[in-house]
Amino acid sequence: MEIRVKSFFCPFLLWEQFRRLHSLLLLILNYTGWLDYLLLYPFLFFLAYIPIFSRCHPDVIKAKISNASIAEVKTLMDIIATKLSSYSMAADLISGLIVIIAGLGLVLVTTEGPAGFQFALAFCGAWWLLFLIFPAMWLTSRPRPPLPKNENNLLYSWKRVGKTLMSSRELWQTMKFLFAYFFISDGMNTLVTVCVLFGKKELGMTNIELSLFAIIVPICAVIGIYLLLFIQKKFQLSIKTMIILESIGISLLPLYAILGFWLPFGLVNKWEVWMYLVLFGLLVGSIQGYCQACFAIIIPEGHENEFFSLYQITSKGSSAIGPLISGAITNYTHHIRFCYWFLFALIASPIFILATLDIEKGKSDAKMFVKKEEETKNKDIRVD
Repeated sequence: MEIRVKSFFCPFLLWEQFRRLHSLLLLILNYTGWLDYLLLYPFLFFLAYIPIFSRCHPDVIKAKISNASIAEVKTLMDIIATKLSSYSMAADLISGLIVIIAGLGLVLVTTEGPAGFQFALAFCGAWWLLFLIFPAMWLTSRPRPPLPKNENNLLYSWKRVGKTLMSSRELWQTMKFLFAYFFISDGMNTLVTVCVLFGKKELGMTNIELSLFAIIVPICAVIGIYLLLFIQKKFQLSIKTMIILESIGISLLPLYAILGFWLPFGLVNKWEVWMYLVLFGLLVGSIQGYCQACFAIIIPEGHENEFFSLYQITSKGSSAIGPLISGAITNYTHHIRFCYWFLFALIASPIFILATLDIEKGKSDAKMFVKKEEETKNKDIRVD
């Protein structure tokens, strides 16, 4: 996603006079922290729509009008949240794949100097800019509650974020899930990084072969999303069960690499790397979709932005820890394969946390949180 944010400015690369300005803008964004802000801001608002749309979905409205039971409505909302999360993840992967293939094609057909990379980057920026216009035009503006008296937008926003952080005791199940997701996200991100380094240094894979990783993984991820949605529907599995099963599946990947210490297989051949990436791709897109859906149904109504900002901070904040520790392990042992012991522990540990997660308790805690907040507001109004 960082590439997409940077590529927003890349259409200007086609003109010589704008290249210095482009470089200056990226330096300012990087060193002031605004690049991270641009990375998180659009994505967290996209995720925040999942619980909103699941509550306002036509099927949910029909179920309420037809006097369906509360349990049936809740189940329907969970199903819709899962589909919205998974389908949006698939759309994200497909669009990213189109941009990667198109950019690679531009680089390959243009052989004179850096022109191919400039056209590829310009295409990325134009793609992002163009397709942001349609949601801006089509998304319905939803009314929001008025700003409280004696408050301004900046300070009130920070107060709400602070309140969200202080709500950990009241929303223990939600925070427990975030803690588990911290390890899941870090493990998945590091698994790819270590696999690329392992393939290059240990198996002598070429840059072209490594570049194909960026195409194979999203293709398999899209297939995995629809395949695992079918499996969930077929066997009537819950969101929590799907996350645990997929976490177990991903944790087996580093365990397979560890077997290479003693056996004639376990990432000792190039073909095993391709098999490894296919299996990883089948699981990675789906588990991200299920994690987003699970989080969406255990956060308080009206606080989607704050909680999904925490979700994104958890994801981005964990991305540096795994590579840092893996680098230290490699420097100490002089062998990348030892990193897989750490990765196995990192990915397997949240499985035990997720096993204790009570989603129904998380939902009821979120409702109670909103109820208490409304009571507090009413008291303040009466005092005024």
